[in-house]
Amino acid sequence: MPISTSSVYVTTSCLVPNSAGEITGSRAARSTGISAAKAISATATAASVSVLEGALFFVPAALVAAQHLSYALAGIVAAVGAVVFVAVIPLAGRALDLYGSRIVLMAGAVCTAAGLALLGGTLASLPLALLSMVVAGVGFGALLGAPTRYIITGEVPANMRATAVGLLSIFLIIGQIFGGSLAGGVVGTSIANSQAYRALYLIFAGIALLATCATSLLAPRPGACADASATDRKP
Repeated sequence: MPISTSSVYVTTSCLVPNSAGEITGSRAARSTGISAAKAISATATAASVSVLEGALFFVPAALVAAQHLSYALAGIVAAVGAVVFVAVIPLAGRALDLYGSRIVLMAGAVCTAAGLALLGGTLASLPLALLSMVVAGVGFGALLGAPTRYIITGEVPANMRATAVGLLSIFLIIGQIFGGSLAGGVVGTSIANSQAYRALYLIFAGIALLATCATSLLAPRPGACADASATDRKP
């Protein structure tokens, strides 16, 4: 029995009625699959980014090895990235509302990859090291926190959101452990060898590029789908 299009609730998964005002089972199944893919992609991206966090712990040691800075000055350089990271978080949240998760996460992943690659390639230059911390800080600010949780909470049923966020947190912790172990394995006992740190940050830049590929699997922002659905329902 056909139903009125005005009674159809359009979800963020872009469920829209067909020409007869009915929601088909195949469309519902396809929407469920899209939601699952988005959640998996968000989790994979979050895990990749949490791996990258392991690189941040070694920035002061890398600067000391490459430039023979004091530990205090090296710490200040590393702190620049942390300050930028914190400053970008609310801006990333606003960008989520305007542009959706895919654009924000892709921009963050690209900035992170560029910042880590710049740090690895120009570790001996203090000005470029500062620039790399700013670029990487922008990337981490756009990747960590709100974006992935925004996707997870928006794509799972309401009665499973807390569980989904808990699982996401587990993947983040596992990624941090793996990233720190990877960094320690690459550097090894050569903590004064700047070449080891260069290799480390180039490896992490490659991981950030993989995160970029994961974010490309995300669907466009839900608002765009809702707008399109509203247009389709116009007489």
